Order: sequence, then structure tokens, then C-alpha cells
Amino acid sequence: MNSRSLSSSLQLILLALYLSLVGCRAPAELSDESADVVSPTSPTAPVERISYAHPSGISLQYPAGWEFTSTEIPDGYPVVVFVDPRDLDASSPRISLEVYDRLPEDRDVTDPYTWQPNEGGYEVQWSQPITMAEAEGVELIWARQIGSALEDGTLMAVAYSELHQLDMRLSMTLPDTTLQEGETEGWESVISDFGAFQEMLTTIVIEP
Repeated sequence: MNSRSLSSSLQLILLALYLSLVGCRAPAELSDESADVVSPTSPTAPVERISYAHPSGISLQYPAGWEFTSTEIPDGYPVVVFVDPRDLDASSPRISLEVYDRLPEDRDVTDPYTWQPNEGGYEVQWSQPITMAEAEGVELIWARQIGSALEDGTLMAVAYSELHQLDMRLSMTLPDTTLQEGETEGWESVISDFGAFQEMLTTIVIEP
């Protein structure tokens, strides 16, 4: 083999080696960059919240992008309703906050089990105790049996602060299909679908 042929062969070998190195490295770099991307819908993406202060002194945080309306009640605190304006379907969450002054001797009305029996036939279908700073209560599903099915359900949290003599209620209406799922699949699995409600409940602070 002459020197010209040797030189050409060496150049081809070096070129092939360079291309193989570049070709192997590119997918790795692309993979690293893709791993750093977090989708806005990813469960690990941080959820931005906005603080709301109720005239009673109760405050909570609701999801950014949501809006609220406040309805004045004569001789009482306003009822506040939080909604996502981007999703106003009939089954979309509408989370209400109600607050009442309540003397300790009247605190029995903050126990949902004292609300039954009632004329509408509503009963507690599921419940679990909740505790927050300076208040305690229960989270529950309130609905009535019509024939063989549950209807007119509400997911609700009722808490009472004896120190501040306040009765706080956070609630949202549940679609009948959700009630049916709860009966067949278990109420815990249904409750977990309403993350906004649970997150708002955990952010409540009472500071009159």
C-alpha cells in the first residue's frame, strides 16, 4: 500500500470514529434535557395558591386561577363560593365557605349526627375526624337514599372552635355518579378525586 492510500484510509477511519462518537452522545444529551422538563399537569409540579381572609378571622388558600364570590348575610358572615372560571361545567367543583358565631352551649349543632333524622331523609354516609389549630370537627358525605340510589350529596367539613366560638363549614356538591362510585368502590377513593377541596381544608387557619 502506498503512502497516499494509507493516508486516505486513516482519514476515513478517523472520520468514522468521529461520527460514531457524535451519534452516541446526542441521544444521551437529549435524554438529560427531557428529564429536566416538568409538565404543568405533572403531579410533582408545584401548585400555586392564593390566600383569602374571611371577615370572621378564618383564612385559607385556594388554587391560583380560581375566583370567588361573596354573598352578604343579614346579621351574619358572608357566604363565599370558590370556582374555577376555566371549568364551569355543572359537575365542576364549587366550594363554599360558611362561618357562624356559635356559643359553647350550642355546639351540638356542629355535630352532623345530630342533624338526623330529618324531613329530607339525609344521613351521614361516610365520615372521618379532622383536627386543626384551635378547632376540631368531622369531614363527611351527606346524602339521602332515593329508592336504591344515593342522591343530592355534599362533601362537607364541619369544625368548631370553642376558643373563638366559631362554627366553620367548607362544602361542595357531589354529582350523583360520584355517590354511586363511592358505594361501589369505597368512599376514600372518591374523596381523593377532589384534591382542591382537601388542599383548601388543610390550609384553614383561625385567627380572629
